[in-house]
Amino acid sequence: MTATSVVDSATTKSATATCGAGLRALGGGGVATFVAGAGAPADLAIVRSEPTVDGSGNPNGWIVTANETDAIAGTWSVTAVALCATVA
Repeated sequence: MTATSVVDSATTKSATATCGAGLRALGGGGVATFVAGAGAPADLAIVRSEPTVDGSGNPNGWIVTANETDAIAGTWSVTAVALCATVA
């Protein structure tokens, strides 16, 4: 599963990829991507990448947060990826 934040010039963005019903997150990750304008890859940093959990404490997705390390004029987004599977 994947989820992508809005594309704009905000300094912090988060995205949460959620597993479907009956599935659990086995792992995940994310990427911050420039879309348009000025900036360099070093201007963005992933600052959070961890599983989300349901009310029973089971991992049911993945959340990723990224920040600008320097102010940039360009637009960018962050994408979260969750590896989901049925767990017996």
